[in-house]
Formats: sequence, structure tokens, C-alpha cells
Amino acid sequence: IALKLSPLPSILRISRERTTGGLPLLPYSAMATMTFSLVIYGLLVGDTRIVGTHGAGHILSLAYCATFGKHYDYGNAPEKKATAGKSSKILSALSGGSEIATHFRWGTGIATALLVAVAVLGREAAAPVAGATSVVLSCLMYTGPLAALKEAIRSRSARNIPLPYAFASIVNAIAWTVYGFFRRHDWMVWAPGLIGIVSAGMQVVVNVCYGSED
Repeated sequence: IALKLSPLPSILRISRERTTGGLPLLPYSAMATMTFSLVIYGLLVGDTRIVGTHGAGHILSLAYCATFGKHYDYGNAPEKKATAGKSSKILSALSGGSEIATHFRWGTGIATALLVAVAVLGREAAAPVAGATSVVLSCLMYTGPLAALKEAIRSRSARNIPLPYAFASIVNAIAWTVYGFFRRHDWMVWAPGLIGIVSAGMQVVVNVCYGSED
């Protein structure tokens, strides 16, 4: 839960400044799709810890994506149209070729595919599919902030690599690695955690070296 709450400072900054700035959407969109796939996986394997933790995370991540979408710079989107309201721009962006549209299509497509897999394959056969999907998405969520790493090093500012998210990612990754390896003996739970430890560690190092000053 701490990891899912850690983007709050960045999301509040987006709301306050009314712009997403240089923040990438990937960590939030990957979190939304990943938590959905993990809820499905948890239900299929009968693990209430996975269902409860990631169910709450899914709700939070959807709120983050909604806030990001509300303040996204649609003026730079290739499908910009002469529409008056923000809602019209959002609908236009979702149906066009913007970053928002791409993430929305991938997210809904993956969620739909998982539900179809459960319906067609059944509980036992669909569990590995949901688990493998969550592994890939977990890796994307953990490594998403690294998209801003090059710019942070160039500008000597970690403003777009939030320290709370990086720190919470390390704690979360360690916890799930330990739980997955020693308790569940399930690589689909602990493997993403190892990647998360490395990725979040790099983000923390950049924050320590450069801070968040512009």
C-alpha cells in the first residue's frame, strides 16, 4: 500500500501546477494495469493478501491516471482539435495517437485479454497467464521512472524522479521478494521485486546526487 500511496506528492504537484511537466505516465498506467492483473492472479490462486493489497492499489492508480489525464498537455497532442472543453479534449486524445491514448489502449486491451483468458482457459490454466502478465507490468512500473533518468543527469536535477516513490518502491520490492521467495515460493511474485530493488536503487542514488532543485 505504501508504494501505491507514494506517488501522491507528485500527483498533488500536478494538480497544484496544472501540468504534468516532465513526469512520465508509464509508472501510473503500468501500476493500474499491473494491479488489475495481480488482483486476477490473486483470485485465481486464492491469495487474499495479493487481492487486498493490489485491489486498493488499483483504485489509487486509476485516480492517479485520471489526475494525469486531466492536466496532460493536450495542446501538444497530434490529434488536437478546436474543442472548447477539457472533457472534449480528453475524449479526442483517447481516440487519437497521444501518449494518453496509447497507454489507455494497451491497458484496456491487456485487461480484456486477461478476462477472456479466464473465461476460455479456466481458473487453473489462466493463473500462469495472469501471473506472467503481472511480472511484465511490474517491471514496467518499477522501471518507468528511469525514462527521466537521462534528463535528470543532464540537468543535474531529480525533480522528475520522485524520491518518495523510489524509496517506497525499494521497500515494496523487498517485501514482495521476501514473501514470494520464502512464503509462496512463486517466482511470479519475487522476480519483479528483484528488478524493482535495482531500479528503485538507481532512482534513490540520482536523488541523493542531484536532489530535486531545478
